[in-house]
Amino acid sequence: MMAAFCASLSKSKDGLAYMAERNLPLSLIEDGALGLVPPYANHWFPLLRGRLVTPIRDSHGRIRAFAGRILPFMRNTVARVYREYNAPERAQELIDRWDGAKWINEPYPKRKLLYNLDRAKPYIQDRGYVCLVEGYFDALILSARHMENTSALCGTSLTEHHAALLSRYCDQVVSIYDGDQAGREAIERARETALASGLVFRAVILPTGYDPDEFAVERGGRNLRKAIEGMIERDEHELEIKI
Repeated sequence: MMAAFCASLSKSKDGLAYMAERNLPLSLIEDGALGLVPPYANHWFPLLRGRLVTPIRDSHGRIRAFAGRILPFMRNTVARVYREYNAPERAQELIDRWDGAKWINEPYPKRKLLYNLDRAKPYIQDRGYVCLVEGYFDALILSARHMENTSALCGTSLTEHHAALLSRYCDQVVSIYDGDQAGREAIERARETALASGLVFRAVILPTGYDPDEFAVERGGRNLRKAIEGMIERDEHELEIKI
């Protein structure tokens, strides 16, 4: 199924333009990490229609669900499809739900799965630490920019299950969250869970207004990785980046 979604994205001029706008490399299509669900696709979860999708895999690489990112240029086509195949009230409900969420996931146990861990784990083991972010695109873009040991929480806080899973591959967690108050609060929650699970916890504090993927694109993932590894070498637990 993912192969078909990848083929659909590779043929979509607008989809490819969106990827370029978001600094998502085309290699993600070839690697099976990004695809496009056609509006008329007969998929069991209708809210993924017309969305950019990425598979949620367990640590062994098995697909457990899909997450879909809204593509505004698909909106009218998707709405037409909903109206063609559903009663008016149901169609409007689907349209409202499609419009109302930037990301929509098929149901999966967020407290137990970490996005991109299957691809990141050999790099985590090699480097001795994991870079932990909050979003799917954060993980994909950092991984494509010399930070291949990056995994994402997918909209939930770090849990004991996550910490136990990560402890199989390393003993250090480096959080890289959004540079805002919510990101700082998330760092403190993650710190508490990681330390209670016996992991060393370190945090990168990004400048206000920056997301991890934006920072890596603008300032260079290689530079960010070098700064993180300097923090680890000095045995510091927090790195505040100022511009």
